[in-house]
Amino acid sequence: MRSMTKILVVYYSRTGFTQTLAQLVAKSCHADIEAIEDESVCGRRTNPIGYVCSALEAILHIKPGLRPGKHAPADYDLTLIGTPVWFWSLSSPVRSYLEKHRNEIRKLGFFCTYSGSGQVKVLKDLQQLSGKRAVASLAISDAEISGKQYKVKVKKFVAQIDRALGPPDGQDGP
Repeated sequence: MRSMTKILVVYYSRTGFTQTLAQLVAKSCHADIEAIEDESVCGRRTNPIGYVCSALEAILHIKPGLRPGKHAPADYDLTLIGTPVWFWSLSSPVRSYLEKHRNEIRKLGFFCTYSGSGQVKVLKDLQQLSGKRAVASLAISDAEISGKQYKVKVKKFVAQIDRALGPPDGQDGP
């Protein structure tokens, strides 16, 4: 990863799968990391009522309020945004974050976790909502994370980011 490139990994995780992926991505990219904290009427999203409420927010494109973050995307060269897939949609907290910060983001990449399907649609939706072309994207299933089978995909994702950012500082490239 580039020594002078500042990278921020921002993510939302309801069950921990996206958090696990975000932590590995941040470590692999030597990035700062921040969890998105929302102020949804859903309350605790981990119980059955929270699950249903989260699904409705995603389907209806509801944007919950967010608690202030510690990091400003404008201070970074690259922002990597991670979301779980909720009913073939991006999570409502990530929708709120991206709509709030999209004009501050210089370059971006996306990653998502999913249990069934919807990952292709979510990655397209993220790009459309941001109004920017992603330098890299990654989708990993919950089963791959549970089975620790995602590390090779993360290495490829980081390599894709490296290629997009250009040669390391002090080198002219090939």
